[in-house]
Amino acid sequence: MTDSTLTPPAADMMSFLSTTPEHKDSEYETPVHTSQRTELNVIVEDGPDSKLRLAEISAAANPLLAAARPLLCALAAMPAKLDAALVEPYRNLLVREMHLYQTLCDQANLRREHVLAVRYCLCTALDEAANNTTWGRRGVWAGKSLLVTFHGESEGGIKLFQIIGRLAASFQEHGNVLEVIYHLLGLGFEGRYSVQPDGRKQLDNIRQQLLTQLSQRRDPVMPALSPDFQGAISGRLRRMRRVPVWLSAGIALLAMLTLFGLYSHRMDVQTVTVQQHIDAIGIKLPPPPVPVHKLRLKILLANEIARGLLTVDEDDQHSRVVFRG
Repeated sequence: MTDSTLTPPAADMMSFLSTTPEHKDSEYETPVHTSQRTELNVIVEDGPDSKLRLAEISAAANPLLAAARPLLCALAAMPAKLDAALVEPYRNLLVREMHLYQTLCDQANLRREHVLAVRYCLCTALDEAANNTTWGRRGVWAGKSLLVTFHGESEGGIKLFQIIGRLAASFQEHGNVLEVIYHLLGLGFEGRYSVQPDGRKQLDNIRQQLLTQLSQRRDPVMPALSPDFQGAISGRLRRMRRVPVWLSAGIALLAMLTLFGLYSHRMDVQTVTVQQHIDAIGIKLPPPPVPVHKLRLKILLANEIARGLLTVDEDDQHSRVVFRG
């Protein structure tokens, strides 16, 4: 780290983490009722899943981060409101989980100073988050803070950044601890920078420096999506690469011209047909002939014929009238 705010004092690294106050089980193992645990929605029981958690911790790329994950989740989900009757049970749940974290790390044979450093930082961040709530500001949490319970002190907001400075000098050796601290900063921990005018800017610089070194510590990202991929260089594809560009362009142009001529001819034929239908609309047809009815004597002498005075015999060529005397 190049930030002057992270320069460690001349002291033995991690010396202030090695002292853990003695506690009797009765001081932190206060029973937590099932109803309270359900309401708090925090799972910290050392139950059947301990072996599974231990296996996950041992197989994780960062065992410390895997072991601290439940406490990090508790930090992210710190309740903004909490009944006074639930404050003590909530603290007891966090204490139990902190002990479970310590037990699992010991069973996984993790480096003790790393385990203590992460525990120190977790206690500090959880205490700060609790003290920033309405129920934590009343002084209930300050008298029984996690940092006092596990490390016997209350200056975590200052010493956490000293831990960063001391461990950053050997980042490859202590990178797992610094990665957990990076997550704590990402979850809103501010420490001593919360009261400084440019505290937010300095915190952003610290996080950026941690992120840069964490990125360098991981495996580099390959520039190629598939570095072992080899395309086909023989057979048909190889012969196709020998075809000149101008020949391909000429074939494509010829195909386009052929299609253009075909569709143009079809359009001309359809245009002529449509034009003929349009022209036929304006032609006037002659009116149908009026039928001419030929005058017949039977029609003219119908009354006389009906009275029996005469008879008429006619066809298309002749007409004969016979009078009756």
